[in-house]
Amino acid sequence: MSTLALSAAEIEDIRSTLEAQMFQTAVISRITLTSDAMGGSNEAGTPVGTAICRVSAAGQRSGLSLMGQVIAGRIDNRDQYMVYFPHDTNAQNDDEVTVDGRTFRVTTVLHSDWEFSKRAMVTPA
Repeated sequence: MSTLALSAAEIEDIRSTLEAQMFQTAVISRITLTSDAMGGSNEAGTPVGTAICRVSAAGQRSGLSLMGQVIAGRIDNRDQYMVYFPHDTNAQNDDEVTVDGRTFRVTTVLHSDWEFSKRAMVTPA
């Protein structure tokens, strides 16, 4: 009889292996809206932390297509990337992530039963 459960040591080993492949550093900023005193609002990013990461183009292996994603009933053809962070990174939907001078907007933080790493779908800001 086999079990699917992993020990804490096995989980930590998998996380360490994944983190060894994260060779970039991200600055994560939380976006807030402030009134512009004319009935509208302005976005401003406040840095909430830094984390090691790896950015790659989103493709079929990530379960996402480069052909476009349907968002709110329409196709979004912006370039899409996946950012891989350590599992306990504080990244949320709508955050801005700056890596190597490029700024991205987090469109979706993907969750799974096994959190070996945190995966965030991003588009250029």
